[in-house]
Amino acid sequence: MSPAPENPWVYLSIALAVALGASLAYNLSARSEGPALSPEEVGNRSIRYINENVLPPGLSATILGVNDSGSGVYTVKFSVSGQTFDAYVTRDGRYLFPSAKDMSSPKAARKEKGPEVGQAAVKGPAGAKVTIIEYSSFTCPYCNRVRPALQQLLDNYPVRLAYKHFDRGGIDSTAAQAAECAGEQGRFWEMHDAIFDRGAGGDLKQYALDLGIKGQEFNSCLDSGRYAQRVKDDTQEALSYGVDATPTFFVNGRKVVGALPYSSFQGIIEEELVG
Repeated sequence: MSPAPENPWVYLSIALAVALGASLAYNLSARSEGPALSPEEVGNRSIRYINENVLPPGLSATILGVNDSGSGVYTVKFSVSGQTFDAYVTRDGRYLFPSAKDMSSPKAARKEKGPEVGQAAVKGPAGAKVTIIEYSSFTCPYCNRVRPALQQLLDNYPVRLAYKHFDRGGIDSTAAQAAECAGEQGRFWEMHDAIFDRGAGGDLKQYALDLGIKGQEFNSCLDSGRYAQRVKDDTQEALSYGVDATPTFFVNGRKVVGALPYSSFQGIIEEELVG
């Protein structure tokens, strides 16, 4: 992973020219051609574009809010490394100012090839056109919060979801290994759900028994630390792709950060299905 700039604010100031004046925004807003999108849709599209095409590895933007500037464009406020700044986006969500880069362009929508599924636990059709790779932590409340949106995607679209670990150490590492041990008996996702529902710090061996997993085999696996290296390898892989927060997803290689609502994932999935 390439190191992040020591002063990311300098980089971002140059890249996006955050001191863009209102008059310039007004003049460039004439480029907007399509129907207006909601502020939420424009904000999510802008953050995806900035994370995938503007920021260097090791940095990611977080949206703070979207306002109608009253001059034909939205003002998207977001932060990176504790710094806050604005970008201007046409109401159809197509152009990001001041560079007026076309975010609907296929080249603009994609970054380099993302991670592979590898040995990760997977659910969804094997031949799915869209694969979502999730880097997650069992002690991360946002990872728990995004579960319903992911399940809704699996229910409504022919997508495949692969789960990889972002190890935070301690009980998180043990919980991750427990899920992999359950996976030996074909029960990874059941243990995954039990850990999120009941807590990573609980009695993992009892969770396994409650799920009908063979206790002796499971206990032997967990006590041996058989999957400790797998968990570490997942984490190192995540870091190599610039993951610094959980949950982080790669949707056909497109990086998506945070516990986004179903509607945000839905837009990305539909773009990939027709792309």
